[in-house]
Amino acid sequence: MSDFPPITPEEARDLTSTWRTYFAQSLGIEDPNSTDIFRGFRIPLVDLKNIMEDIDYYNAQGGDINSIRVYLAKNNLESNDANDIHVLLLPIDGGEPMGNGETNEYPFGKDVLQMRRTVSSPVTSTIYDFTTPCPKQCDVSSPLYATYNPL
Repeated sequence: MSDFPPITPEEARDLTSTWRTYFAQSLGIEDPNSTDIFRGFRIPLVDLKNIMEDIDYYNAQGGDINSIRVYLAKNNLESNDANDIHVLLLPIDGGEPMGNGETNEYPFGKDVLQMRRTVSSPVTSTIYDFTTPCPKQCDVSSPLYATYNPL
């Protein structure tokens, strides 16, 4: 069982509403339900499967990947466009599985930036760049998208 079980739709609605309000205030936008507000990301399942294949291969070679880290990224510092925000996902070797980080040199794991995908393949990047932010690719009827949408 995960240390982080699913939350209720009501909790998710409240958390995403708080995020939209925070982000709107930081940009000086009055309406937190505006389409100018960055909300999240759509991640294709095939990309997650590719990451899992990398992790399975790495761990079969003696690695200890037990989590994925997500970094927020932005292309243009001058842009307030929500579609300019994206995330970078990469595997994490070692560390306590979502633990308190008190047991080793890299308590929260070490970013795996590159690896071989087979014994004979060249070393390549393990950093996956997801650039399909929401609101560009969103379910606009979701209560997590806007507070005026019903649960």
